[in-house]
Amino acid sequence: MISRVSNCVSPQRLLEQYPPTWRQCPLYVVHGVKAANDRLLSDTFRPHKQVISCPVLIRDPYGTHHTKMMLLHYKHGLRVVIHTANMMASDWKRRTQGVWISPVFPPVRQQSPLKEEEVEASPSNFKNDLVEYLRNYRNTPGIDMWIKTIQRHNMSSAKVFLIGSVPGRHRETARSSYGHLKLRRVLAGAYGPPPKAATWPVVAQFSSVGSLGPDASKWLYGQFISSMSQISTVNALAGQHLLLQKPPLKCIFPTVENVRLSLDGYFSGANLPYSSTLEKRQTYLRAYLHQWKAGRVGRTEASPHIKTYCRLSVPDKDSEDSDTEGDKSAWFLLTSANLSKAAWGELQTGGSQLAIRSFELGVLFLPKLLVRIYLIFYFVTGYPILISPLVLCRPTVWHRLLHHSPTG
Repeated sequence: MISRVSNCVSPQRLLEQYPPTWRQCPLYVVHGVKAANDRLLSDTFRPHKQVISCPVLIRDPYGTHHTKMMLLHYKHGLRVVIHTANMMASDWKRRTQGVWISPVFPPVRQQSPLKEEEVEASPSNFKNDLVEYLRNYRNTPGIDMWIKTIQRHNMSSAKVFLIGSVPGRHRETARSSYGHLKLRRVLAGAYGPPPKAATWPVVAQFSSVGSLGPDASKWLYGQFISSMSQISTVNALAGQHLLLQKPPLKCIFPTVENVRLSLDGYFSGANLPYSSTLEKRQTYLRAYLHQWKAGRVGRTEASPHIKTYCRLSVPDKDSEDSDTEGDKSAWFLLTSANLSKAAWGELQTGGSQLAIRSFELGVLFLPKLLVRIYLIFYFVTGYPILISPLVLCRPTVWHRLLHHSPTG
């Protein structure tokens, strides 16, 4: 039994990934495709009785279902996969993407002498957060069945935190359950970064830019950076003054030249939306931008559809064990969320509510729990004056660019 949650789906591509012997397993496709396209999907899947199309209802015209996740139910357990690629062939073959694959979570033992909450004790609260996130898919076929399946499995071995976004105006305790306020709450907890990391820059790498407001202080270098720069408040009295400081922000987004030289040439720009009209309204973002480069692993030409956020170390001249620049990370987040208020949420009505437009989901890695992480990109230069970030031109101009793609 398999469930796939995604933003864009290529039905033929999806079905081709399964060997014939497994194609009879039930397959739930949870997607945000509009009504007309949902009929097309249903027609495509109709010959395959085991495939169930599960459209997600989003009432906000500016919202989207952007989460990319798989739930894989085996005879011996359940696996969760959270990634950044849509169910399209080009996304998996010719883009840079990120994937987190969980261990296989075993079924809960029916005769366990301990209560379930004791068996499930997990520092990241992974299982409860996953169930709570899925409960927001109201009236979506198959979701209740999958929630019950999750509840029958022990996910205490999960060492990552879920950072999700769901559409709505979240108030009171729900306000810090989603979006950038969920990230802020987790970072402020016992597993968050120490005061030492308070001066480390925040690095945001994304494949799309939304409306950020008229100036940086309102959201980007206000609400957003306040959450990203949070350090643990547990046993951190000596560093309380650092909580008021805002660290440097470095944003990684492809340039026109990055796209021109990519594997698909200008065609890959279609997956990097940032309208020229919007860019002209928030030119302040250019001061934070850095080019996409991943030469160490040979991914510079593979256009980035991955989205990552982290805090990297900087040299400390006053310390004997000075960190090498970028040698350590206070935390690392792999997510579907791009740089936008719709994805991360915006505080409104004096900060009493967090307004989110889209479904997003990511996993947060914290060193105190973990594992080793390898960064696939690095930033070495900002945008020179004569280099522009990729912006989507008028259709006629964009059409002309496509027909001059160096890669055909």
